[in-house]
Amino acid sequence: MQVRACSWIGRIFFACVLGLAALLVAGCQGSVWQMIPTPLPTFTPEGASLPMATIRQGLFFSEQYYTAKQPAIVVVARPEEIVQIEQWLDDEILAGLKSIDYEKQLVIVVFQGAGPSDRNAEVKVVARSGSIVTVVAYFNEPPKGAPRELTLASPYHIVAVEKVGEWDATFTFRLVVQGEVVAETTQFVP
Repeated sequence: MQVRACSWIGRIFFACVLGLAALLVAGCQGSVWQMIPTPLPTFTPEGASLPMATIRQGLFFSEQYYTAKQPAIVVVARPEEIVQIEQWLDDEILAGLKSIDYEKQLVIVVFQGAGPSDRNAEVKVVARSGSIVTVVAYFNEPPKGAPRELTLASPYHIVAVEKVGEWDATFTFRLVVQGEVVAETTQFVP
């Protein structure tokens, strides 16, 4: 009789441990958030898409970097304009910006704005129609209710854009996220 009782208790104990393990695994999978790309909105900018290449994309973690909470777009059309953003960039990025051929390219910097470090910014399309340059980006945010990172960071994406066609004029650069203009700047591009 003792052998049967131990066998019966052992089976119950094993079943309970197995059930608890299953609950823990299911609970962990539900609480871990991964950076899943947000689907792009059905927004298509007017004009011709311009070839672009990423210079750098990531997060700034120091307070010396872009700390405003609202998104921003910065355009660097000449080497001497790097000074407007050098306070936010490390030496490696600055060296990359200085190596750009500004006769053929310009640089666009997109900032998502300061907030939790579990986000990212990505430029998807740069298009030009007349004097309007539209920069379509998406800002990835964790789903509502997901645990958040408490570390303050500023997501950014820096791209070099080919100057296709005639420039040598003043242009309006619009940052569009989910079909809405979230930042705008006007600048002369030689």
